[in-house]
Amino acid sequence: MAKQLVVISGLERGRSIPLGETDLVQIGCSQHLPIEHRFRDPLVARVHCEIQVQEGRAVLIDAGTIGGTLLNGQRITEEELKQSDIIRIGNTQIRFLCDEATEPERKPKRQQRALLALRAWVCQGTNFWRGWWAEPAHNSRSSWF
Repeated sequence: MAKQLVVISGLERGRSIPLGETDLVQIGCSQHLPIEHRFRDPLVARVHCEIQVQEGRAVLIDAGTIGGTLLNGQRITEEELKQSDIIRIGNTQIRFLCDEATEPERKPKRQQRALLALRAWVCQGTNFWRGWWAEPAHNSRSSWF
């Protein structure tokens, strides 16, 4: 996964904007912007902010708007973006994602699958998976199944 922006709240929720290795992306509501960079949020300015990608770094630059650009809840003029940073313009929130976090995200899923497999192996032959209602009564000679 390369660098990208994912809209997590607002009218365009779910939209993703890929960022190239050397890119200047303007975000706003202007009709002159590419459709994927255009937002319908009424509180977003024509050109609200820019994201400049160079030498593996992505820098968020506010375009001097009245509403401002917030990065992780703080108003900024220019700031470098890091993995999972939240950009807020108007009522729209955008998450910045980059490829550095793809490997750590996979490890917990693998570990979780390994733990589930181990639990299934340990509990083989027992009524553990059927739940407490499937356990036999206190008398070990009687069984429901």
